[in-house]
Amino acid sequence: MSNLWIGPIFAGLLGTTVLTVLISLPRLFGMKSVDMVSALGALVSREQTPERTFFPGVLVHYVLGLVFAVLYLVGFRAFGFPFNPLTGAFVGVFHGGLAMVVVETIVFRRHPRGQNPHAEDNEARFAAFVQFIGHILYGAIVAGIYGLPVPLNPN
Repeated sequence: MSNLWIGPIFAGLLGTTVLTVLISLPRLFGMKSVDMVSALGALVSREQTPERTFFPGVLVHYVLGLVFAVLYLVGFRAFGFPFNPLTGAFVGVFHGGLAMVVVETIVFRRHPRGQNPHAEDNEARFAAFVQFIGHILYGAIVAGIYGLPVPLNPN
């Protein structure tokens, strides 16, 4: 494999791991109605059981994380943005906003409301906040990794 792909793969995997851990927090706190990873898994697998949708959701999330890591690289170079965590966090604000719109319009609208809509609204606010912060961190991590100095080949 060419060294060209090592940066995007490493940046994408690390950024997506941090993001996935953060957006899995509602699930860990028992907020099943706003489990974004399982909702994504339900979207692609057509399953409805959270135990069966979590792994497909994680898999799709990592694939998307790798794709977005490449898009960050191409976009930063195309627009002349500096590769640093601050610029990455700034781009992550827009990435997070876009993700929130996509999750709301595509993923969560497919899930039926539960018995307590008020509690679910509070859970959804928490999940949206965590998702937004996670995407900011994703951008900071990916751009920060791209900004690291690359050792020169001694040969």
